[in-house]
Order: sequence, then C-alpha cells, then structure tokens
Amino acid sequence: MTKKEREKILTAICKRIAKSDYGLLKENFEKEYNSRIDSDNRHSGDFTIEGRLMKRKIPKDYDEQKDWMKCVIKKLQDSSYVFDESDIENLNSFTSGINYLLKRTAASEAGMYDRVNLIKHGIACNDHLLDIAKLFNEIKTNTTWDSFKNMENGCYNFFFEKLKNAPFLYLFSHCKNCQNSDSFPLYYPQWQKYAQYFFSIPYNDYDKFCEHYNNLNGLGNHKLLNFSAYYYLLELKLKQDPEYLIITADKKEKEEFDKLIFVDKKENIVPANPN
Repeated sequence: MTKKEREKILTAICKRIAKSDYGLLKENFEKEYNSRIDSDNRHSGDFTIEGRLMKRKIPKDYDEQKDWMKCVIKKLQDSSYVFDESDIENLNSFTSGINYLLKRTAASEAGMYDRVNLIKHGIACNDHLLDIAKLFNEIKTNTTWDSFKNMENGCYNFFFEKLKNAPFLYLFSHCKNCQNSDSFPLYYPQWQKYAQYFFSIPYNDYDKFCEHYNNLNGLGNHKLLNFSAYYYLLELKLKQDPEYLIITADKKEKEEFDKLIFVDKKENIVPANPN
C-alpha cells in the first residue's frame, strides 16, 4: 500500500468518526473521559497558559518566573498597553521559558516547539536588529496569523530568513492564547494532525485551526480543557474502530499508519519550515 493510499483510507475513517459529537463520545468513553479530565486538570489547570501558572511543579526560582510570566500575560490582555523597552527583559524571559512551562504542566511532558527561545531582542539579520517589544505589539494587535506575517515592515518579514516560520508561528499562538483563550487555542503538533485527518484542516494553518476551534459546539466551560479531551476521545474511537483495526492488523502497516497521524510527543516533531 502506498502512502497516498493510506492517507486516503485514514482520512475516510477519521471523517466518519468525526461525525460523533463530543457529548456522544463522552457517553461512550465515560470512564476514559473522566480520567483524562481529572489528569489534565491536575497537571494543566484549565489547559490555558495562564491557568498553567498555578499548576507548574515548583522549582526554586518559580516565584520569580511566575511573576514575569504573569506580567507579560496581563499586558497582553490589556488592549491599551503598548510594550516598550522596559519590557525587554520580561519578553526575552517569556520566549525562553514558555515551552518549558508547557512541558512541566503536561501529563505527557510534551511541549510544543523549543525553538521559540531563539526569538530574542537584538538578534541581527541583514542589518536589522529585532525589537522584541515591537514584535509583541504586532502580535498583540493582529487577530490572524495571516495578517501578522503580511504586515508591511513587520518583524516577521525582516527576520523570517534567519528564524524561518515556525518560531514566529508558535510564539503567535502562545501570545494569542494568553490574550483570549476562548478564541485562540494552543497549537500542539499532535492537535494539528488530528485536525488534518478528522476535520480537513491543513497542517500549519493556525487561522483555519482557530476557525475550527471557534465553530465547535458543546465544549462548555473551560473550553480548551474540553477541546483537549474531545481530541483524546476521537483518538480512542479511532484506535477501537473495526475498519482501522483490520487495516492495521499487520505490524508494518500499523507502523506506517501511526506515522501519518501520531506525532512523537517526546520529540515534538514538526516540519523544519512550516508554511
């Protein structure tokens, strides 16, 4: 079987499974749902970046790090605030520590993208020096990834050549989640894979992913926490699907199908230069 044939079969199975709404999945997997919600809540709070600050395992420097993280989040949420040079140290700390926070507050210990820490004030590219305060202001004022990366004279355009797309994409999603978690989800590579096969959302298209997230009904309170649980239940239903079990009965075929949809959580595999 070729890769394209596997992709076609997997897409068809996932789209059929995706017709089961969240409420029905919770009924069918009640024990697994309750266990997952309890585990995620203990490790990650409501699953948002802001909520995770109260759940992080406490190292010696926790209080200091929590303070600057809270400061950045508060300013992201304040529509009238404009980042300036007084924020540079905290913004550098934010890009350095955000993926570590995500890892330390996940039951799976999965982060998202380590290379966000390459984004630092003063890095040089073609005679330009990155102004990290300007970058955060541009992220803050744009409501879509597309509008952000296409800003005339924007930081993305000057530093894309040096950093490529991915660090900016993941930093953008982190900051937007801090601003408004009900509209802007986190952007785990594994969630992108599920969105691709279950809902035909292109991989690395954060704007389409946000549309999908905002169009889902029935997630209730703690939206991101329930979104995580919803995707987990879709995964369970796929793994128990009779058609999927038949085509993956052969060990080698199972490995090939797993490569298509399951991301290595420990390695946080993402393309080197997503679009």
